[in-house]
Amino acid sequence: MKKLFILFAAATLFVGVQACKSTPEATEEVATEEVVTEEIPAETTQASAGVPTFSNADVQAYVNSYEEYINLYKEAVDKKDMTKMQELATKGQELATKGQEAMSKLTGDDVKKFTDYTTAKANEIKDLAMKLAGQ
Repeated sequence: MKKLFILFAAATLFVGVQACKSTPEATEEVATEEVVTEEIPAETTQASAGVPTFSNADVQAYVNSYEEYINLYKEAVDKKDMTKMQELATKGQELATKGQEAMSKLTGDDVKKFTDYTTAKANEIKDLAMKLAGQ
């Protein structure tokens, strides 16, 4: 059961990352038609250490919340807390949806930064899942 859950969580994250990779061209096309003039509040744009900074406040908020999710996931793996893992599976699905929304708001260099970030985090989740499975 644990392995099935871990594989499901890793597959969900992998699909989310792959979906993000397949839409940069469409995202750039949309971005050239829009002119964003909103001021970005300081509290949503502050990135944690090691987290890339993005020009869009919604994207930055997503990345910050995803970073928090990764930290909670690490704690659950270290403690082998399967109840927490089930809770995180729901949060992971919500974040995957928000990730799709964030992808649509990326512009220019942020597309590559976001793709690199999500790929690195997907690999980190995969490694944690393997650790939990005992491999």
